[in-house]
Amino acid sequence: RKRKALPLSVRSLDADDDSPSLSLTSSLHLTKPDYFLLTFFLILGLFTRYYDLQIPASLIWDEPHFTKFVTCYFSGQYFFDIHPPLAKLLMFLTGLIGASFGYQPVQTYYGSYPDNFYVYLRIVPATAGALLVPTIYILSRLINLSRTASSFAATLVLLDGLLLIESRAVLTDSVLLLFSFLSVASSFYLSQQRAFTTRWFTTVIVTGIFLGCSISVKLTALGIIGTIGIHQTFILCRDYGVPFIYPQKISKTTPVGVIRARVVQDLALDGVIRASILLGLVVLIFLAVWHIHFSLLYYNGEGDGFMTPQFKYQFLRLAPKDLPIKCYNQPSSGPQPEIFVPGSYEPMSIFSATIEIIRSINAANNGLKATHPSASKWYTWPLMQCPLVVFYYHQLDNMQHSRMFSVGNVVAWYLTLFLGVFGSLIFFLRRSAFTAQNFRRYVVGHSITSKFSSKTSTTDNVGLTSVSDMDFLVLVIGYLANWAPFYFVPRVTWVYHYQLSLVFSFVIGTCVLDRFTKWLRGSQRWPTLVAILEKLVWFVCFTSIIWCFWKFAPWTFGWYRTSEVQASLQWIA
Repeated sequence: RKRKALPLSVRSLDADDDSPSLSLTSSLHLTKPDYFLLTFFLILGLFTRYYDLQIPASLIWDEPHFTKFVTCYFSGQYFFDIHPPLAKLLMFLTGLIGASFGYQPVQTYYGSYPDNFYVYLRIVPATAGALLVPTIYILSRLINLSRTASSFAATLVLLDGLLLIESRAVLTDSVLLLFSFLSVASSFYLSQQRAFTTRWFTTVIVTGIFLGCSISVKLTALGIIGTIGIHQTFILCRDYGVPFIYPQKISKTTPVGVIRARVVQDLALDGVIRASILLGLVVLIFLAVWHIHFSLLYYNGEGDGFMTPQFKYQFLRLAPKDLPIKCYNQPSSGPQPEIFVPGSYEPMSIFSATIEIIRSINAANNGLKATHPSASKWYTWPLMQCPLVVFYYHQLDNMQHSRMFSVGNVVAWYLTLFLGVFGSLIFFLRRSAFTAQNFRRYVVGHSITSKFSSKTSTTDNVGLTSVSDMDFLVLVIGYLANWAPFYFVPRVTWVYHYQLSLVFSFVIGTCVLDRFTKWLRGSQRWPTLVAILEKLVWFVCFTSIIWCFWKFAPWTFGWYRTSEVQASLQWIA
């Protein structure tokens, strides 16, 4: 009898309907309460970031650099920065809106701003900081945290002083955080999609776009790219590990060797497509951003000293002395610079120009040997045992002071760090964590921290399972990948370089706290008392975060306070 042709893909082979190991994680379905909370956190994010955004009307920390860079886009004069230009280009767009209302950039800013042009530049980081709050809520829901836990994670981001002050100044870290965690959330959403479907392709493309935007803001986003690369590898292990380890669950009639061959074939195809789309979009967006940057800066300026004569000859020309807007002064007299004299230079592509500027950025970073009183080492950041960056200081005649420091929410930092370390120890030190049997359980899908295994249903109050081992491990890797590499950074660093890892820490700590409360809920003894205790735990956590935020709000928003009040906050400094 003629043998029936085998399916083209292992995914189309018949499987047992009751086999839980073959089902993908349930895709997140937001309900009305979720949309309400998303709107609620978006409004709070916008309020905390936009409230008195014009205050102070003076330069904050690195604002002299970034305001001058935006001015260079208006004048067309070339500048050099150690970071890619996407965030500065976005500020240029809002600066154009400000210019349409009559506000104009000036060549150099000293002390106070002459008009409200700077407010339009602050809109970009403020908006990014506001959008980060609901993004963390969505990320938390994607890793199967309850609404209460997801709200807590969003609150941690909403009320952290360091994240707040960075999003209320003309700085780029808030833009980096937004694109980075949009990438992470998109990667987790991708893990819930079946490969080669329309939604799967769309999610891969969106993830690649967010990754490209992240690396186009700061090169420190390489840690995010590495984290998502590891996450996608875990996804492939999960999706194709089950039929490879348990081929009998795929088909009882097809030979095992045939099934495993098809698995390897699908695995290779899936992996190549994922990697090609993700990395291709990262490179494409990165090059496109630099192309826009080069096209806007066509005159020579102070920044051209970092570039080769070939680059200067092809992309720059001598700036006229009657520029209406200048970001750098030009020599009043003298011969044309030698670099602009025609020579035997080969044409330089955008790719070659980008490679050159990346080399220049790397050389500039390695050449930064200067020290700073607010600088700190990477290992002092998690416990905030580091000098606080003075963003702003001003004193009135009545002896009231306005100070802005890079102080985070102390309760949030210490609480989530403790919970993260505790949960990670249970994860990595439990018995048989790295045996073959545990790998099988890991591939199939095993809940985090078996020590906290619930005695009741594994679903939470909205029907989602607990955070998986894979998700928790990815978050820990994300934390370490964006913190530990600073050990190798030779240049001076500050506490705000910890922000990417800080947000990971917030989510990790919330995962452990959520699992603990679910463990409490599963207790069969004294259910009423346990329910009260669970609510009390969340109440104490929320109120302590809000209290700490309000205590240090004068340092976050630059409110004027007496010397006595300012001194009462010095315990953390």
